[in-house]
Amino acid sequence: MSYKKAIFLSLTAISAFTACNKDKENTASNPTTNQEVTLRVSWWGGDDRHKKTLEALRLFEEKHPNIKIKSEYGGWQGWQEKITTQMAGNMAPDLMQINWNWINIFSKNGDGFYNLNDLNSTIDLNQYDKNILEQCVVNGKLNAIPYGVAGRVFLYNKTTYDKASLTLPKSFDDIISSTKVMKEKLGNDYFGFEADYYGALLLMLYKLEQETGKPFIV
Repeated sequence: MSYKKAIFLSLTAISAFTACNKDKENTASNPTTNQEVTLRVSWWGGDDRHKKTLEALRLFEEKHPNIKIKSEYGGWQGWQEKITTQMAGNMAPDLMQINWNWINIFSKNGDGFYNLNDLNSTIDLNQYDKNILEQCVVNGKLNAIPYGVAGRVFLYNKTTYDKASLTLPKSFDDIISSTKVMKEKLGNDYFGFEADYYGALLLMLYKLEQETGKPFIV
């Protein structure tokens, strides 16, 4: 089976502070305080991300021995549903990883997360691209900061294309025509393209913008 997945819109992975109690708020704005506090931190990912994040958190605890980190992590599947339940029940972690487009779900008026502009003396916001930071602002309040920007690319199963005596596609027309040839030569279990619903949606937006030269949303 030939797999080719693509998402061409850049996505921003971000970290957001939930609205925390006064003691934690003071510690967040002044981590050098001697007051002992425990912060819950959550994220999703694979084993490599878990390992590196846990290592970074241990280094943070060594630098700030008065702050203890309770880590909560898992895979992507069902993660948004978990965070939604926590936010609705006022049980969300103090610091969490979310997708940038979740901000408008969990913080429609900008009050769902801590206003990180209030921590500008602690966090150097000048190191971030202003255009990216603006995507994390609701009602004038900076609800999150990005820690990564990613894009998706095409992946081809060259073995399958070779088996069907096809060259790798260079256009959407090639993709469409390759599926017909694969089915004729290799059977109905083979096709030129595969994606989940979200990936297919973004691919169509990319195709539309490529053909018209105009952004889908202006």
